[in-house]
Amino acid sequence: LTKVVQLGNNISTYNSELYSGATNLKTLYYDGDANKADNVVRIPSNVTSIGDFAFGKSALRSVVLGEKLVELGENPFFGSLVTTFAKTKDIVFNNEVVGCESVETYDLSPTVKVIDGVLYEVVPKGYELVSYPSLKADKEFTIDENTVRISSLAFAGSNIEKVILSNILISIGDKAFYACEKLSAVIFRSYDAPLLEEEFSTSYINDVNLPITGSIFDYEGLGISKYYMWNVFTNYTNYYYGANFKDYIGHNTGDLIMVRPKNGQNYDSFIFDQYFSTKVDGVYAPTINTLNIITLIDNLPINVTLNDESQIVAARQAYDSLTSEEQKSLISNYENLVRAESTLAYLKSREETPVDPTDPTEPTEPSKFAIFMKNNMYGFILSGIITIGFTVALVLVIKKKKRV
Repeated sequence: LTKVVQLGNNISTYNSELYSGATNLKTLYYDGDANKADNVVRIPSNVTSIGDFAFGKSALRSVVLGEKLVELGENPFFGSLVTTFAKTKDIVFNNEVVGCESVETYDLSPTVKVIDGVLYEVVPKGYELVSYPSLKADKEFTIDENTVRISSLAFAGSNIEKVILSNILISIGDKAFYACEKLSAVIFRSYDAPLLEEEFSTSYINDVNLPITGSIFDYEGLGISKYYMWNVFTNYTNYYYGANFKDYIGHNTGDLIMVRPKNGQNYDSFIFDQYFSTKVDGVYAPTINTLNIITLIDNLPINVTLNDESQIVAARQAYDSLTSEEQKSLISNYENLVRAESTLAYLKSREETPVDPTDPTEPTEPSKFAIFMKNNMYGFILSGIITIGFTVALVLVIKKKKRV
């Protein structure tokens, strides 16, 4: 058994015992809508992968993730009633369980993480934000700084009002913030604007979504394209399928604010203009070169040795190559470089200089007589004291005899 497809509308609990005999179970899918208020899904402990949108639009309210889970598809829990992906941990006192607590940040496996109650997967170059719980209470959320991609439908339908993106974000999945009706501001922090992914859908090709300006055959267009298209009905490439923020292009109400880096690139594109009615310049964003220098400094050893000199020098040269003071100010770990340089300088000051055997100013090896005298110095001193004492005593005895 390698795949399980659960069908039906009455499934309320996934018990690990249900799959206890399926030792080769690899992937779990779900198709249906459970309607019980206490609905809980328990991912079997031997499941390693959950498919795209596996539990989408279900009435699931709680998820217990299996500890062997290593791969996640596009937001498997979109549209569900989950409030957090936190786990419950027992509170132990005097070897007895006295209660329990909720843990919002933990590593489920080497590739699956929960951070602030949000589900992430480790991918090349960083993290992917896979699922933001639809009923999470936060109005403002900052995605993890290591995030390079946001999954399709990751925030869909949530009550988020303001989101702060990472400065290394590369792409935003299709409909990532779709139906986020309260979303009012998106703060971009990456130097290059992230890619906005789209998904083609034949269901979108209809007279309600005509991109033209004006009307044709009594059908009113959305005003996206400012020219008449006689072939608009026959060519699917004329339509705009993007729905990354709140709604499809052409259907947004125009109340969404973009805060972009002051030095950001490609944020003035046509597609971004369709989502954001207002654009505000924020702080400077680190360039790719600056981010590489930050990584270079991060890789410096904590316990510096003399063997690390070349690595430290390379980091310093890279930092000094930055000509922009704004970019230098964004090197958040600069103190680590200074600390490594100080440690290296201290170690070098303590390093002994080797003796040159040909240098006449250097002392020569002591003679055997000098070594003998040094090793027997205390014996000579003691012998001298005894001899002097004996001589004094002898003199006193002779003088006494003469008096007699």
